[in-house]
Amino acid sequence: MIRSCCRSVMRRQMMMTQASIAKTVAVRAYTSHSQLPEEHKMIYEMCRKFADEEVAPNAGKWDKEHAFPAEAVSQLGELGLMGINVSEEYNGS
Repeated sequence: MIRSCCRSVMRRQMMMTQASIAKTVAVRAYTSHSQLPEEHKMIYEMCRKFADEEVAPNAGKWDKEHAFPAEAVSQLGELGLMGINVSEEYNGS
């Protein structure tokens, strides 16, 4: 009797947790590329170009070597991507 009671309580808790997760996911707002402001599209395209031209051709080699060359990091810095999450007042991008 106790086991079946515990199971039903656990089942109810799991269903409530799943329902709250579903609500959280449903509240999220998604933006498509076409809805981005022009500045964000430009940043996206710059990152995409860097990834396609610099990262993708070297990714396998870098993975095998467990390395990300300083030159690539410097290029990211030149593009302004290394300080993107730092406020401009602290010399971020």
